[in-house]
Amino acid sequence: MAYVFDIEAFRECYPAFDDDDIYTQCAFDQARLMTEAIIGTDSSVWCGDDHYKAMYDNLVAHFLVVWGNQAAGDSSQMQTITSKTAGGVSVSLEGMGGGNSTAPGMQLQTTSYGQNYLLLKRICRPFAGMTVSTVVCGC
Repeated sequence: MAYVFDIEAFRECYPAFDDDDIYTQCAFDQARLMTEAIIGTDSSVWCGDDHYKAMYDNLVAHFLVVWGNQAAGDSSQMQTITSKTAGGVSVSLEGMGGGNSTAPGMQLQTTSYGQNYLLLKRICRPFAGMTVSTVVCGC
């Protein structure tokens, strides 16, 4: 079954995007088109509906943040996040790139949403983007 994106349900899960003046229907439509161009519309190739929904929503949120920062002229949010501390919890990321994370316009490492997408992609398709070759031993 194809995932049907619902802006209101998305905003309940991601309240940072609740402002209609900043995050317009047009912005959501563009983020959805970009997301579907990357992961397609078939959830069965991404470990099923729940996994696909999480990937989809994180990519939409990522693009909304990146484009919002660029539109506001804020490039301070555009560096790769390697560690984050909140309260007493510290998280460091290493080697999460790969795939299309460095393609122009993607900057998936620059937001927590992009990093969540990369983690979900890695969990579901751990060898996506890798070349696997068979080595035959002549022993």
